[in-house]
Amino acid sequence: MTEVLSHSYSLSIDQRERLNQQIKHYITQSQAENTRRGYQSDWRHFLNWCKAQSVRHLPCSPETVAYYLSYLADQGYKVSTLQRRISSISMAHKTSGYPSPTEDPGLRT
Repeated sequence: MTEVLSHSYSLSIDQRERLNQQIKHYITQSQAENTRRGYQSDWRHFLNWCKAQSVRHLPCSPETVAYYLSYLADQGYKVSTLQRRISSISMAHKTSGYPSPTEDPGLRT
């Protein structure tokens, strides 16, 4: 995860680091353990698929997500699973400081 607080605040490096660690902790604690495990499992699946396809996983393009979702649909995954995978990909991007490819209007359609 990238640094949450910007450098524009007049805090020392140590203060910023401590606050960033607190913020990360609160973000982590804001999700149920099962949700975190689900996101981790989904992200591992996406990461392995990206490696097998030789495509970039982070940040990835909306096209990569579309291909991945098409693959899952062809494999018979349920819509609820696809939706969770979209959430997991989005969360991984956002917590790493990248815009989510899942917010692309074409992909959302």
